[in-house]
Amino acid sequence: CTEESGGDDTPGGTGAISFTVEDMHFCNETGAEQVAFSPAVTLNSSITIDENATYYLQWNNTDKETGAIPVKIQQNAESSTLVAADLSTPLQLPLGYYTLVLYSDAEQQNQVSSNVASLTIHPKETIWKGTSSSDWNDWDNWTNGSPWGCTNVIIPANCANYPVLEADEENNCANIYIEHGGQVVHTQYLTYDQAWVDLTLDEGCYYMLTSPLTDMVSGDWFVNATANESWSKFTALTNNNYPENRLNPIVYQRLWSTNAPVKNPGGYANVANETVIAPDETQWTPPYNAVSQAYGLGQSFSLMAGKSKNGKKATFRFPKTHTEYNYYDLLGNPTGMKESVHNGDVAKGRFADDEQWNNGTLTVTVKNGIANDVFLVGNPFVSHLDLKEFMTRNGISEVKLYDGNTYNPLILIDGQLVSLNNETSDCAKPMEAFFVTIDSKAASKDFTFTSDMQTATSNTASGRSRSGSVSASQMLRLTASVSGYDAQCLLRVSRKASEGVVSGEDTRLLIDGEAHPEVAVYTVADGEALDIQQIPATVTRVPLGFYLRSGKGDVELRFDYTDRLWQGWSLLDTQSGERRSLANVINLKAVESGSTRYVLVKN
Repeated sequence: CTEESGGDDTPGGTGAISFTVEDMHFCNETGAEQVAFSPAVTLNSSITIDENATYYLQWNNTDKETGAIPVKIQQNAESSTLVAADLSTPLQLPLGYYTLVLYSDAEQQNQVSSNVASLTIHPKETIWKGTSSSDWNDWDNWTNGSPWGCTNVIIPANCANYPVLEADEENNCANIYIEHGGQVVHTQYLTYDQAWVDLTLDEGCYYMLTSPLTDMVSGDWFVNATANESWSKFTALTNNNYPENRLNPIVYQRLWSTNAPVKNPGGYANVANETVIAPDETQWTPPYNAVSQAYGLGQSFSLMAGKSKNGKKATFRFPKTHTEYNYYDLLGNPTGMKESVHNGDVAKGRFADDEQWNNGTLTVTVKNGIANDVFLVGNPFVSHLDLKEFMTRNGISEVKLYDGNTYNPLILIDGQLVSLNNETSDCAKPMEAFFVTIDSKAASKDFTFTSDMQTATSNTASGRSRSGSVSASQMLRLTASVSGYDAQCLLRVSRKASEGVVSGEDTRLLIDGEAHPEVAVYTVADGEALDIQQIPATVTRVPLGFYLRSGKGDVELRFDYTDRLWQGWSLLDTQSGERRSLANVINLKAVESGSTRYVLVKN
């Protein structure tokens, strides 16, 4: 494969010969030690060239090595090229980046080329290191050098830097495989043939997700651990080399605020002849089993692999290229019922936002089948999404992330992100979905994404200014611990705050009906449970509530604050009348779920 770019067809300078293309790219498609190349040249029409004359092509590489290869000019009706003058010294070089100059003498004293050309010989396959920078085209960022249009690339996890592609650069590869934890920023600027993406999840935990590639369906979300071990990178996943597996682990999927399609082989979910199941009071549907539910741009979902938190991990690999999927009964036996998927065609393996950009923006329409003021929005990128940028651009004041145990809200206060706890990221991970709260209920809403929202870094509150212009001294963070599990709620005094519950100022606690947390702690106002509450200085009592999965148990309660303001508050037990200082860890015995026995009071 030979590709040339960026050249100037007009000879320059006073030399007899010009390199037609000043930036040449050749690929090592066979994996050989050296690659043959033949630069195109343009001849000065006023000078006669002797085709039998020997010239010397001097090369220099980035390792400060140099050499010269004897060449001749081979002319034809359409173009002229440099070819080896001596078969014993072929015109070939190993992988690397070179500069080329043409001389008429072996001593390389008489330069005949009017310009200097660059030559890059790219590898057949290369792995991102990111040790030098985030530049896709930096040779030193790759194990075998930078890629071109016929190079397969692998993006692994745990890199110091990840590729950040620029619109005005040529960013090329053949196939790209992003391992779990790897990421690429601005794939809309990448020229590629096909993408593969992995995602590894802990078993027994629900995740809120969105699909990384186009043309994906619910049935694609299965794991074949045996096939994972034998899979050769950049090989299509077919029913032959990656057989469908629905049992180990069983994968549970749910939709938010809309009906989910179901089939009924063997009495699935007791739905009789129903074709859909509706959301319950939490607005999540029960797990559904349809294999052809489209998971396109804008359709996010909740997923759990296996029901037991057994320390195992499940690695999902995409794209699947199966053309039909099967249905099984509750015992895992095939029912004979099948369904065509991917429109009967092979999945294309294109990133989810592929060809969806318009003038630098990506508009994603998210729908609720049932009008709601909360939307489940997915990060459509294989990079992190800066939530502050996303919220600011879309006029949103509250989002919630899910960590597998509890929902963690983030709100914008005076233009700064404030999170429930110090470990909550200010970014959504690749393929992660999150809740967005809007001002009023709606069945559909457009969300805008921009290039500036994409980032390779993910800060937590402890790794950034926790409050920016928002004074941390105004905040009281409560942490409740049960059996090694922690939950937080946040209380903030603000002169702008209302005593009642206000969207964008306070955030309501969410408890997932399918994935109950071990513990939750919250404040109460207007009869609602809040995980972030802002109050005016005039408020002197704030009721506390607890949720315990076991229904009742001992709770360790800690208070984190930095200002004397909170030294004037204490925890009141309304049954015993006992007051306790917030400066100490407090152990509460036999706390009942839902109880508001304890109140924060201003002394």
